[in-house]
Amino acid sequence: MNNRENTRVLIAEDAHLVSEMIKILLEELGYTVVGEAADGVEAVEMAHVLQPDVILMDIEMPNMNGIEATRQIQAQCPTPVVMLTAHESDRLVVEVSDAGAGAYLVKPPRAGEMKRAITIALARFDDMMALQESNRRLEETLVELQAAQDQLVKQERLAAVGQLAAGIAHEFNNLLTAIILPAQVGLRKPHLLPSDLTQTLESIINGSKQAAHLVKQIQDFGRRSMMDTKPIDLVSLVEETTADLQQAFPENVHLLLEMGTRKHIVDADLTMMRQVLMNLAANARDAMPDGGELRIKLERIEIEPGGSPPLPEMKEAVPNRGWVCLAVSDTGVGMTKDVRAHLFEPFFTTRLPLRTGLGLAQAHGIVKQHKGYIGVETEEGKGSTFCIYLPVYVESVQEKVETESLAASLRGDGETILLVEDNAVLLMVGQDVLQMLGYHTLAAANGQEALKVYQAEGGADLVITDLMMPNMGGRELAQELKKANPDVRVLAITGYTVWEVVEELKGAGFCGVIYKPFDVDQLAQAVRRALDE
Repeated sequence: MNNRENTRVLIAEDAHLVSEMIKILLEELGYTVVGEAADGVEAVEMAHVLQPDVILMDIEMPNMNGIEATRQIQAQCPTPVVMLTAHESDRLVVEVSDAGAGAYLVKPPRAGEMKRAITIALARFDDMMALQESNRRLEETLVELQAAQDQLVKQERLAAVGQLAAGIAHEFNNLLTAIILPAQVGLRKPHLLPSDLTQTLESIINGSKQAAHLVKQIQDFGRRSMMDTKPIDLVSLVEETTADLQQAFPENVHLLLEMGTRKHIVDADLTMMRQVLMNLAANARDAMPDGGELRIKLERIEIEPGGSPPLPEMKEAVPNRGWVCLAVSDTGVGMTKDVRAHLFEPFFTTRLPLRTGLGLAQAHGIVKQHKGYIGVETEEGKGSTFCIYLPVYVESVQEKVETESLAASLRGDGETILLVEDNAVLLMVGQDVLQMLGYHTLAAANGQEALKVYQAEGGADLVITDLMMPNMGGRELAQELKKANPDVRVLAITGYTVWEVVEELKGAGFCGVIYKPFDVDQLAQAVRRALDE
């Protein structure tokens, strides 16, 4: 642009003779004059059409003066401007600069002055454009930093809630185990029960397991519940789940499935993913009180290296194997910006009183636990679309095979088990269950007592210990036992289901973990597995 042979100039001057004189000077200097405007309005129009490299603009012109014309040009099609004035003053210099002009000339202009003014205007314009671009990038960076900060605050808030939820769940699981086990023991001794108590005990067990499911929901949104993952086809999951959901949907809600012809395999916990889909479908149904369309779509998403992912947070975690997108859309009421901002927060709800807001928070936690991402597009009055992105299953991942048997086929043969539990009810009931299963049982209320019992009895075939106990916890007990007998088998009991804790236990030498709340069958399976390894 600074090369004068290639510089295209528009002249805006109401005096025809002056305009012609300026044109002659410009052409002698090697510039190309692309047009001559007779007033400010014409100058704005010609600047937009001709796109000159620089404009020589008279200040005093009819219809629109040069300062206002310059302002409009800078707003519509930014262009370097050299202002022409017959009267120079400090106030005028300020006005010219504020309007966006890069230089000014006092009439009558001389060739050398004109060349210098045009050069200055072009250079200042380039600097101004570079500064504006820098400011634009800075503003984008600030917006990104603010978004990242908001996301960090939200993650920290969720982490704090998750830690609190884990602690509550631990204590609650202790209580539920103390309820479920005695009730099951009672049912297995029908000769000691009045006939009318059997149904009561069954109700107690069922209610306790429902409470355990609620605890698991709390752990899910905190990303603290254990998963049992295996390769699953989301097509089958969607078809099976929606078949059940249709029976609960009103007739005015129409369900449409877009599955395609290929399978969409992901490594996931089947129960958890079914829960996510049911939560999203239930929210979609509630968003359409007058009926509408619920659309569930599955598709494969491939993101090329350097490409833009569907969600900004996926940028640093795009796997080469691609993603499966599960989209759940409704034509309902949509959401306001305020609702959207709190959407995945635990216990946030727009529903009627006494309805918890765990659904979307749980879905968010489950998706994150599967190393996936969840996003939503919504507009008030125009419905919502939730998109879940899960990594495509890699063939090298081995499918997990479960081998579970009934407790009746897993009875003991008189093996000695040392049960260590500071909860007196659990200790008593645990002994009853283990004896009922055919094991010789020893008991201790804490780690220090367990060491004394272990030494006095000459060892045990298996030690089952709670982790959280006064005086000496389960981890320290396991370490002390292994000093005395490196081959000792220790099975942990915990109400925590945090992945980090489970990995730590494996590294500490525990042969297995029993998660509270557990029932008789689960205890029998875990004990038999630990003894037979």
